[in-house]
Amino acid sequence: MAAPCSDRAFFVDDVTIRDNTLVMPGDPLVKIWRLRNDGTCTWDATYAAVFIGGDRLDAASLVHLTTSVPPGSAIDLAIDMTAPDQAGTYQGFWKLIGKNEKYFGIGANGEVSFWVKIVVPLLPTPTGVLAPTFTPTASVTPRATPEPVSAGSISLTVDMRLDLDTGEIDRPSGSDVSLLEPTPGAISLVPTGGALLSRYGPPPDPPSPSQCQALELNNTAIPLSSLSIEGLVCYRTEEGRLGYFRVESLDGHLGIAYLTWEP
Repeated sequence: MAAPCSDRAFFVDDVTIRDNTLVMPGDPLVKIWRLRNDGTCTWDATYAAVFIGGDRLDAASLVHLTTSVPPGSAIDLAIDMTAPDQAGTYQGFWKLIGKNEKYFGIGANGEVSFWVKIVVPLLPTPTGVLAPTFTPTASVTPRATPEPVSAGSISLTVDMRLDLDTGEIDRPSGSDVSLLEPTPGAISLVPTGGALLSRYGPPPDPPSPSQCQALELNNTAIPLSSLSIEGLVCYRTEEGRLGYFRVESLDGHLGIAYLTWEP
């Protein structure tokens, strides 16, 4: 019996919209990644690019491939997006979804997201045009979504520790969560070092920083038995950064795709 094929992508190039490209407020853009099929499965129309976190930029959450990509071949993956109206730096993270609805990306193990990152400038008031005057009752300063400081996919087994600020495993100090099995068969994700957790809800839409901040984050352990594939969990790290992770696998370990924002 032949072994099942495997999925993995290799990032070749940003065909359009390289990191920190300047895009005017509200302008449409087409982000194109050139990706090579480094797995053994042929990508077909059942495969799709899927948004996993950060700033979606008004793109569709899931975009199916329109061509077949055999192993060793490359594809220019294009997704229509729109720049936000507010000035700021915006970054969105994406992966592919393939056979058995399993997420995969780039990197040595096919676990790393690929992304789009743009800068929307603050436009000056045109010369000679007077802005209307008014007396506000309250002053609110619009704030763009904080820029991610760390993101990726991690697989945790029992007794492993993870620093969600850096993605480091089993560092001597600064870990935010540990996967522990205090009694046989009862595995839990335990916040450590002052980090806080809370289940957010089911897919498809990931939480924003404000939505995570609004939750009652606490230091209570989360049993793996209470989690489900594609379930979402918000957190605040030991260093005070907000973030969330999506559950990708639960078969004997905890596989997550996480994203941590700057304060």
